[in-house]
Amino acid sequence: MINKCVNFIQDIVFAQSCLNCRQLSGTSSAICNQCFTELPANRVCCRQCALPLESGNHQLCGQCQKTSPTFNSAFIPFRYEHPVDQWIWKFKFRNDLVSGKLLADLFLQKIFDSNIVMPEILVPVPLHSSRVRQRGFNQSLWLARHIGKQLGIPVDSRSVRRRLKTPPQHELNIKKRTTILRKAFTLNREFEHQHAAIVDDVLTSGSTMNEISKLLCNNGCATIDCWAIARTALK
Repeated sequence: MINKCVNFIQDIVFAQSCLNCRQLSGTSSAICNQCFTELPANRVCCRQCALPLESGNHQLCGQCQKTSPTFNSAFIPFRYEHPVDQWIWKFKFRNDLVSGKLLADLFLQKIFDSNIVMPEILVPVPLHSSRVRQRGFNQSLWLARHIGKQLGIPVDSRSVRRRLKTPPQHELNIKKRTTILRKAFTLNREFEHQHAAIVDDVLTSGSTMNEISKLLCNNGCATIDCWAIARTALK
């Protein structure tokens, strides 16, 4: 009874407006229950890269059948569609940490409902130093720290470094993405973990995740997962 009263009081005091419908969410979350149920969940997808599929859930997509990526699996709970895409854009380019926290919390809620094996370490996708200065922060590192704190998993933001400044990935087709990302990343030190999850905000072609996975795999990491908030339909 006491716990219920405390939760009720907290919901009233810390209630927020839903970031989607702008109505009072009714809880301390920045999304109401109705809008949560309408989010673009990535339920039907490739079992390895999480590419959204029209049918055949947990089957391999055509690209993974043709060329299997280096990483073992991907946990990406949402499709890159409204309103998730807008929240990611605001978080990434407008430093909207309210949207960032909501995205991280939504990811956590989905992962708590899953039965996946947790990794030993989280590795955020690094940004080039010039882009960090321009943007003010690395959104992947921010997400990894928030998620890692809640899951009790440490974050390694030093082992992998982005040594080449590359154009934004959405400006390139898949062939150019794959080519330009070769040798874009390097390891600063020996990687000693056997199970890692690479963390990013969006997975598009998978080229970035694959290149980092190659580095970790070549340094003895046996199992590599890809964690992201959203997955685009483009590959």
